[in-house]
Amino acid sequence: MTELRDRIDQVADRYDGEKASLYRVDGRQRYAGAEHTERMGALRERFHSEMDSLEAEIGEEINRNVTALAAVEFSDPVDSLSAEDLQRGPTLGGPSLRKTPGIYSWRT
Repeated sequence: MTELRDRIDQVADRYDGEKASLYRVDGRQRYAGAEHTERMGALRERFHSEMDSLEAEIGEEINRNVTALAAVEFSDPVDSLSAEDLQRGPTLGGPSLRKTPGIYSWRT
């Protein structure tokens, strides 16, 4: 996520720099009305396009993280046990964790 934040900052800095180049040191526009408006519009369009692209990447990153979190949150801890541990569990006085492959039983 830090990489995306850095890229957002780069896009914003580039926009600010290019926008500043449209003005003189005294704050007046460097170009006449129509040309200034055209250049500013192109600059804004490029900025919005880059930000839309980054927004899409952020959405994809969020979806990947939500999927990964759901996989961890709803996973069955029994799946992390080896076959040997599954066999050994009942001999230690605990319940049988798996009666049939794929069917979990915590209360036996």
